[in-house]
Amino acid sequence: MIDPIDGTRNYIRDIPIFVCSVAAMRGGEPVAGAIYDPVQKVMYSAARGQGVLINRRRITPRGARFDKLYGPRAKLFVGIPSARRLATQRLVLCAVQRHVVRNFGSAALHLALAASGQLDAVVLGNGRLRDIAAGSLMITEAGGVITSPDSTSLCPMDVSRYTGQETPILAGNPRAHARLLRESKQV
Repeated sequence: MIDPIDGTRNYIRDIPIFVCSVAAMRGGEPVAGAIYDPVQKVMYSAARGQGVLINRRRITPRGARFDKLYGPRAKLFVGIPSARRLATQRLVLCAVQRHVVRNFGSAALHLALAASGQLDAVVLGNGRLRDIAAGSLMITEAGGVITSPDSTSLCPMDVSRYTGQETPILAGNPRAHARLLRESKQV
């Protein structure tokens, strides 16, 4: 799965936030992936069972550190989609009403930032497999959770039947993922 420019609208308008995302899939699951930010010169990468690397250095996600500093009731830092979709409406509304939200215009970058702990969670409504394959591996390799908005597993996926449809997701560290699911039911 290759997305040569994820954040195309940013790129076209000279907004320096876009990445290249590449993932290898086997058996309907990503087994290796890389997301490269050419502006910041940052390479996020992961391989099944090998953890997450940033510029070839293994990382320890920072989400747990923020839990200790701010407590379990602190506002989450959540990446939200730039397009409204029914599948993620409750999650986005919950995030906007209760947490700190950001949109960088790149689904792959959102997932890389969540895997590294810079975002606690990500809600995406219109991601395509090429946008999310590498980042979904990074999330799981960082100890996080990635599911559909109704909390069903995304993988394994029948890639031979995939025709480019949108794949709504909720991803992040386990506490943030569970918290957003719980809070969205109260909205």
